[in-house]
Amino acid sequence: MASASTIIVVGVLVGVLSSATQSLGLTLQRKASVACNGSLYRNSTWQLGLVLFLLANIVGSTVQIATLPLIILAPLQSCGLLFNSVAAHYILKERSSWRTPLATLFIIVGGMVIGVVGVSTTDDNSITHSLSELLLLARQPLFLRWFVVTNVIVVLVLMWTMFSRLGLLAKGVIYGCCSGTWSAHSLLLAKSVSDIITHALIFKTSDLKRFNFYLLVVSFVSLSLTQLFLLNRGLRHLSTSILYPLVFCVYNLVNILNGVVFFHQDNTSLTHVIRIISPGVASLILGVVLLSQDQYFIAQREEGSSSQDASNRTSVLSYTSLRPRSVDLSSLQATSNIANDSDTFYVSLPQASKKDKYGSGASAKRTSKRVLSYEQEELLTQMV
Repeated sequence: MASASTIIVVGVLVGVLSSATQSLGLTLQRKASVACNGSLYRNSTWQLGLVLFLLANIVGSTVQIATLPLIILAPLQSCGLLFNSVAAHYILKERSSWRTPLATLFIIVGGMVIGVVGVSTTDDNSITHSLSELLLLARQPLFLRWFVVTNVIVVLVLMWTMFSRLGLLAKGVIYGCCSGTWSAHSLLLAKSVSDIITHALIFKTSDLKRFNFYLLVVSFVSLSLTQLFLLNRGLRHLSTSILYPLVFCVYNLVNILNGVVFFHQDNTSLTHVIRIISPGVASLILGVVLLSQDQYFIAQREEGSSSQDASNRTSVLSYTSLRPRSVDLSSLQATSNIANDSDTFYVSLPQASKKDKYGSGASAKRTSKRVLSYEQEELLTQMV
């Protein structure tokens, strides 16, 4: 069996490759959706992007969870934000600012620091665990206090949020933090399930037939669906430009602490590990925040410019497209004052002919001058 360091290196390489593949797949799907005029699902670019996205998620995520400890899994997923930004800039030709290279540097430095600490604190026996070993780790007093306290806080905060009158921003932040916390706990359960399956297949044990294993699987599925529900509740109250970075930062922080506390070794000082890993965590979070701010500000500028263009097009349509070219508006206003109408400028629209009491088909009299052609009147009627 290969050493833990070799397996971790393979897992890191697969993780980086899968993050790049997933970002490329998402970018190709977005490019196809913007440029395609016909059926999107028949577009070859969109189909290629979908295949790359599914391949990266199914194969890449499975290999990462099976080979990497939690302390490396969390920062490694930050590569997705980096590759998304690069692909959007070079493939979709989206603009970026000075925050993008600075955020890239912070993410790389933070990920390297956390990865080095994770490899140095991992021994040869920590890649796969049996069900008995995981139950023994779960009974540690430090992990029990950490796991119980975080879950109780999340439940109490959610109950208080449901029965209080908070603003949209506050509710969105609360739902995002709770979703990020339970998402990290669900990844811990997924890592445990993966370790049990791998250990049972390699050493031919009967752990897959035990009741505790299926209880662990049910807990993982339930917690995953719950955090997804909270994420969608947060989207109702908060913009994605703010919610996603918030959830990602909370998820990474809790995930790293789960890895340090749950798989803590007796010969390693927990305070020493946290002190070494703190600069990497701070650098990673700062990079994520800068990258998210860059994308948010660019989206705001593009939205403002597009709305301004739409306003200008509406103004041009209002004052030029619907005005008859052969008639001067000032002369029309002057002639309209002669009519017995209170309006100084009246635009007549097509009206159905009215019958009088004798059944004659005489049209209703109009007190204004016709200033639009019949074609322009028809167009204006459809717009109204």
